[in-house]
Amino acid sequence: MILTGSQTRAVTTGGNLLVLAGAGSGKTSTLVARCLSCILDPVAPVGVDELLVVTFADAAAAEVRQRLRDALAQTRNTAARPVADRLERQHALIESAHISTLHSFCLHVVRQHFHDLGLDPSVAVMREEQVELMMEQSLDQIMERHLGGAAEEDEQVQRAITNCADGNEEKIRALVLKIHRFTQTLANPRGWIDGQLACVEEKTPARWSEWLTEALAEWSHEWGAVLSGMPESAVAQRFGARVSAARGWPRHDVAGLLREIVQANQRAPRGSNAKKSGLKDFFAESAFLQSLLAEGDPLAEDWQWVRGHIETLLRLAMEFSTCYSASKREHAALDFHDLEQGALELLLGKERGEPTAIAAEWRHRFKYILVDEYQDITAAQDAILRALARDGAEANRFLVGDVKQSIYQFRSANPAIFQAYKAKWEKPGAAGRVVNLSENFRSAAPILEFVNAVFGVLMRKDIGGVEYDAAAHLVRGELERPHPSGPCVEVRLRLNDRSPAPDEQDEAGENATDVELEARLVASRLRELRDGGHRRWDSE
Repeated sequence: MILTGSQTRAVTTGGNLLVLAGAGSGKTSTLVARCLSCILDPVAPVGVDELLVVTFADAAAAEVRQRLRDALAQTRNTAARPVADRLERQHALIESAHISTLHSFCLHVVRQHFHDLGLDPSVAVMREEQVELMMEQSLDQIMERHLGGAAEEDEQVQRAITNCADGNEEKIRALVLKIHRFTQTLANPRGWIDGQLACVEEKTPARWSEWLTEALAEWSHEWGAVLSGMPESAVAQRFGARVSAARGWPRHDVAGLLREIVQANQRAPRGSNAKKSGLKDFFAESAFLQSLLAEGDPLAEDWQWVRGHIETLLRLAMEFSTCYSASKREHAALDFHDLEQGALELLLGKERGEPTAIAAEWRHRFKYILVDEYQDITAAQDAILRALARDGAEANRFLVGDVKQSIYQFRSANPAIFQAYKAKWEKPGAAGRVVNLSENFRSAAPILEFVNAVFGVLMRKDIGGVEYDAAAHLVRGELERPHPSGPCVEVRLRLNDRSPAPDEQDEAGENATDVELEARLVASRLRELRDGGHRRWDSE
């Protein structure tokens, strides 16, 4: 296996390591090479059963397992006798190695220690449709009790439905489920709920006030920059310098400026340059912030109105979690979140404190922990892996990811965790190090130049949390394929601010949706390429 300089550093650097693996940078090959390096270490070699390799999907785990199996076989064929014999044994053990998704590993841990969790030994993981049904049944049970009751807590639920959901019970049910699902991705769900309850018990909205201060500073910074770039605008001339300076002003003075901006917009005639200047969002944000700084302290008034309803929702979520958990135990069933939360209880205890004896036992088993797609980790998963990891001179985490490829925030993935490791381990003397794999072995140079040019403009830290700077640019590696002739990139634009053409209707004459039209455009182009005999590279 031939490695680049950065891949070699990723394979040979000891201790905790964060590998920034850009698209097409050979991250799987590097991860497998790291595993092989640990197995072949001349000083302290390890067995495959002493590695914990975590991937995001079952298919990825199968690929890593197969590649490691092949690498062991190839290395064994050229190794001296003692090493070859050892590699033969490791090759035989590959099927029993802990190479899997984190859910699969957690299931293994939970089943090994089911008695510590008070679980039925025959416990099984439910399918998604079973989970949805049991959740609905548990929610039905608690909502029916509250809607038919006359106790104070029942009346609080009824008021929340009336005041916060316009009498629509489904909206409250959806919020309860959303809170429950979110908390299950945290290291300490009950601790988070308790913290939120402590917040709503406060008489004043201290947290809201902090957020308002941050929002005012952000408004000043962002719009100050925008207005400074519009010297021809009368609005920019009048307010630009003061908006930029307002970041350090007392709140009372900022309120006065916001009021003046709102009044200027209200007095501007319909169709005037002020209202056509591309500053619609500026006026809208200014009006919203001004409403929060008006006389009478609207923030405090809103807090007093909403805090009781927030408490009701939080307590409903707690009640639902208890009812749902009881139903699962009755049916000897678990969902995927239970696997993570059960593992956390075994490794860190109910209160999520210091690592337990069980954690020490598993920590002793694994000499190295290697994790792929770390940009899509959740707080609960990160806590599990930290509980299994070693520290100090024996630090053993190898974390691979690329925050630019994080696409699972809708499943509560938290790319900020990955970013925090990067910021912390880049510092001198930190508990870990960072290696950047920027070479791309998948795409031709013109494609990479196009991607770098586009995302260098679109991807910024103040918008998406990621800076696509020079360090993030993809660099072409040595490709084992001929350079394609002709253009490598096509840009096709569908303009949708017009009347639909006849070919943009379905068979019934109805207008197709934007998604359908985009799919039709792509399919049409692919058909043209196929019918025209367009050549593509086949690695086999």
